[in-house]
Amino acid sequence: MSESDPTPAPSSAPAAGSSSSSSTPSAPKSLKTIKPRPPVGRMAYVVLVVILLWVAALTIPMPNGFLYGGASGASAMMLVYVALFIAKRRGYDTFVVRELEKREDERDRAALQRAWALAGVVGFFGNVVVGAVGAFGGPTTPAIAIILWLQLISLIGGNIYFNRTM
Repeated sequence: MSESDPTPAPSSAPAAGSSSSSSTPSAPKSLKTIKPRPPVGRMAYVVLVVILLWVAALTIPMPNGFLYGGASGASAMMLVYVALFIAKRRGYDTFVVRELEKREDERDRAALQRAWALAGVVGFFGNVVVGAVGAFGGPTTPAIAIILWLQLISLIGGNIYFNRTM
């Protein structure tokens, strides 16, 4: 393994040359941006679920309208999914698109953490109010429902607000 040994030099020279020549054609391939294919399987699944829910809602008689609510909610979510897909195709990169594609960055994580903190503060003060309502003999079920809705609104709204301001 000294400099006078001729075998390492010729074997290392072609190896280096072959590795650089073989890596040169593959380098542009690795640098090419690969466009993600549209999630056809997931979209077909969502459409299938919506169709099945509407078929069930229209054929199964239920007095409480549970299936109508499920079908209309699934239809609304399908429309949101289509809107996000169109936004992604047109080049809009929102936090919702990044979150759906599982490529969120530290800003998204920080905004989500702040939104959860806001929901926790709303829940804490809401529980204080619910405790006071219960202590004075008032109905706690509507107060708990209101607090849960306020927490949900603060989580979603806080996430939107913090993502827009960060």
